[in-house]
Amino acid sequence: MKKLFSLILLSLLATVAFAQNTVTGSVKDAVTGEPLAGVGVIVSTGGGAVTDLDGNYSVAVGKDATLTFSLLGYADVVEAIGGRSKIDVVMKEDVNFLEEVVVLGYTTQKKNELSSSVVSLKSEELLDNSTPDLGNMIQGKAAGVVVMNTSGMPGSAAQIRIRGTGSISASADPLYVVDGIAGGTFNPNDVENVTILKDASATALYGASAAGGVIVITTKSAKDRTRTNVNFKASAGVKQALSGRFHPMDGRELYKVQKMMMSETVFMATRPSSLKKQNFDWYNNIFKTGMVQDYYLSVSGISGRVNYFASIDHYDEEGSMIGTSFDRNSARVNLSAPIGDKVTLNLRLGYNRGHSTSYSDWRDIGTAYNGMPWDNPFYENGEPVPVGLPEASGLIWYGKEQYNPFHTLKYNSDDSWSEDMVADVQMVWNITDWLTFTSNNRLNSWNWNGKTYLDARTNTEAKNIGKMSQSSSYGWGVGLTELLKFHKNFDDHALSSIIGYEVSWGYSDGMGAGGMNMPVGMKALSSVASTGLSVWGSDSQSAAWAVLAQAQYSYMEKYVATASIRYDKTYKFAPKARAGFFPGVSAAWIINKEDFMADADAFDLLKLRAGYGVTGNSDIDPFLYLDSFTTSNTYNDKVVAVAERMANDELGWETAHMASIGVDMRLKDRVNVTVDLYSTDNKNLLLDVPQAPSTGFTTFTANVGTINNKGIEIATDADIIKTKDLRWNLGLNFGLNRNTVVYLPNGAFRRGVGTPLVEQLVCEGYDIYTWYMPEWAGVNPENGDPLWWTYEKELDAEGKALYYEVDKRGHPTDVKTTDKTLYPVYTGKREKTNIYTKADYRMAGTATPKFTGGLSSNLKWKNWTLDAFFFYVYGNKVFNNSRISIDADGSYVDYNMMSLDNGLGWVRWDPNKKSTHAIATHPRPMMSGNKSSNSVSTRYLEDGSFLRLKNVTLAYNIDKPLFNGFVQGGRIYFTADNVFTLTRFSGADPEVQLEGSSWSLAGLFNNNYPVPRSLILGVDLKF
Repeated sequence: MKKLFSLILLSLLATVAFAQNTVTGSVKDAVTGEPLAGVGVIVSTGGGAVTDLDGNYSVAVGKDATLTFSLLGYADVVEAIGGRSKIDVVMKEDVNFLEEVVVLGYTTQKKNELSSSVVSLKSEELLDNSTPDLGNMIQGKAAGVVVMNTSGMPGSAAQIRIRGTGSISASADPLYVVDGIAGGTFNPNDVENVTILKDASATALYGASAAGGVIVITTKSAKDRTRTNVNFKASAGVKQALSGRFHPMDGRELYKVQKMMMSETVFMATRPSSLKKQNFDWYNNIFKTGMVQDYYLSVSGISGRVNYFASIDHYDEEGSMIGTSFDRNSARVNLSAPIGDKVTLNLRLGYNRGHSTSYSDWRDIGTAYNGMPWDNPFYENGEPVPVGLPEASGLIWYGKEQYNPFHTLKYNSDDSWSEDMVADVQMVWNITDWLTFTSNNRLNSWNWNGKTYLDARTNTEAKNIGKMSQSSSYGWGVGLTELLKFHKNFDDHALSSIIGYEVSWGYSDGMGAGGMNMPVGMKALSSVASTGLSVWGSDSQSAAWAVLAQAQYSYMEKYVATASIRYDKTYKFAPKARAGFFPGVSAAWIINKEDFMADADAFDLLKLRAGYGVTGNSDIDPFLYLDSFTTSNTYNDKVVAVAERMANDELGWETAHMASIGVDMRLKDRVNVTVDLYSTDNKNLLLDVPQAPSTGFTTFTANVGTINNKGIEIATDADIIKTKDLRWNLGLNFGLNRNTVVYLPNGAFRRGVGTPLVEQLVCEGYDIYTWYMPEWAGVNPENGDPLWWTYEKELDAEGKALYYEVDKRGHPTDVKTTDKTLYPVYTGKREKTNIYTKADYRMAGTATPKFTGGLSSNLKWKNWTLDAFFFYVYGNKVFNNSRISIDADGSYVDYNMMSLDNGLGWVRWDPNKKSTHAIATHPRPMMSGNKSSNSVSTRYLEDGSFLRLKNVTLAYNIDKPLFNGFVQGGRIYFTADNVFTLTRFSGADPEVQLEGSSWSLAGLFNNNYPVPRSLILGVDLKF
């Protein structure tokens, strides 16, 4: 990594001093003998030079001068000139490489002084990805940071969880800090480094919204003082949706299965034998090969006293599903200039504009999974068939609901446009050499527009009348952060501290309109053009302020202690609960610097860390503590106000209390190991508590309950081979997390989505995402019936089933009753039943992975590099909701079925093949279904574990100037994303969402847009 970084640094200092003599020479790595580019050669009397790509330098020197050779990651070398005209130098890697500075947002710290759990990723570690989303770039690269790319939709963002999910109704997303201020906009190509703050001793200083962790992003600035640097990147390639183990039946296979479940008379009357030769593959036609391209240009340098960096970027992705796309244009300008000797002004401007095209009807993607192979959606001339419309009335169409997405996507549209801008002005005043005042000020704005059009020529939910809706929203925010920073060394003591104040305001406004009976092709709403017009709108304001302080003490660079406090106030909560207090403490002991370790030469670093902190979560809609009303015209055709939400004058902060301990080690300048243990209690959960129907409300937002997340994280990497021409580094990270609901004052509750209802149970002592459904018991070998487990219940004297009573909090007691609760009294016996309604609901695993991580390999031979990165997930259960309709044993005769030839050993019970009866995994298919065999049960609950080759990149590094120095260096590369996946999941993609919503559940797969495989060719040139 350091070598790559040094190649990016083409220079550090310019020669500015007049000299009498010239000294030349070369600089090489002491171990490998490779020339070192970008080494600063500093003359003690003033001026300097920089080594070129061959490690050579030439510098003008004065009499009796000395030269200091300096490069990040290497120990400085000082040479007295002594009349010499040629000085060759070898440099050794600095065993104290951990002196590198880590950006933590409010502060920066030397890496060896960190007393909390922090992961720092440089830009070169994020290079080789074909995605515009930062989340996908960091997937699997930090232990305990789980990233799931839940959709292959162009422009979609990944979900990120740091050390587990600690909230039920509020967001568990991490807080993003860009260039020292919370929030903001950025282009991943402009990122200099990413720092992930994982434990509360580090995140407590961010208080308000840091319960989900903090991701600190620093954008690029100029580093070369000798010349203007131009960087041009271009990449282009293709994307193809993954299908995994999923394969729809072809015409012959479907013909065979349907013949098995229909009577001969009915079948022959409706299914001619010619269908066996009709094999339209809906999946591989709806999901096609899409194109992706990205062009980036940046210019940086130092002109006079002004440090400048400017970039523009164009990203364009044609989705792997027809009718989907995303494009984005970005620009950034970062300027820095001193004013006098003590004040520096920094200006950062960022801009992004994006356009996304999606499918307008959920059946567009559903048909990819269930489209009948006997239906060809195109006429011979290539025009899509208008299925379900009068002009196609004579067409035989076997598919469900007479639907052709190729026709609808030709006329319908669903587009959205987004735009966001940010302007940061920072003043840094170095009052003394130990006291600095920093003022960070940000203004950001955003707007969004969406338009959905359903053409009257299509057979969609518009029912041939034509529909259109259009909505827009915009907002702005202002943030001010004022910090006073102190740093002073006193002999063996060092003290750093900051005190600060923050304030922020925000405003958003939105409105929309919709109408029906739209004339064909008209995509503008007007009272003349449409009927059934409706208009809606909303606006919202927010405000918050905070004071904060932190102090760090270090003694002899062996003992480090850090303490921080933050006092937050937000107007999202009820007046008496708006304030939050968030402390954090941590300490580190650098053991290898102790005298008793003097003979332990193997340890370059051995550090013990421990910390505790409290952070908050306020990520809910504002004003939920107030009564709210909506309007309705259903009362005597008059507009009336209807209560929508019940007030809660005690609604306040959700808090996360985390304790952690960790060890950092570096051995023989080759092996790095980090181990962390942690436990987090998320208290006063912001929860939408279900309400009795008699209240007139469905939920009530309140602070109730506690969730605990505890786990272990291990990260290690090692230089396996380290020679002049060949280097090989291997890395592994592992994160294990256990989630437990500790306290629910109102007892367990079920939450579910869809029809049929798929449910999870939130219950004390279990994971927050515990599946709850009947337990599948297999297939009856005698007749092919489906079977479920029923557990024998204890009965009273009258033969009625007994249940445990619940207390006022909804928790089970030892008292038995015949009133039904969630807690039956079981005898311990069970038996199989073919009647679904007799099956018992049971807890059936969790959607939360037991552990996740990544494996990396970096191989370098001369100018060639080969990088490979794997991402793995283990132990989670995924409910494959798609199978309810496509693996339904005949329940949906108008849908295609998934093939059982998927390598999982699945066998269908066939009345004509006795060999299938004893080993059948799937019931006998029957017209209209087999005894509700496709009802929700653990039959469709699958192992979601997988190992994915996330990325492999082959690159050639250009280390010599080309075209008479026009090209200074760069790289040419080929990269492939999502190369292959090893899994037993039967669906297209096991990578599913990490948390639930009003329309889905964590761990649910339901006709998902699968992640695509990408093949990209690119160049990265420096001029």
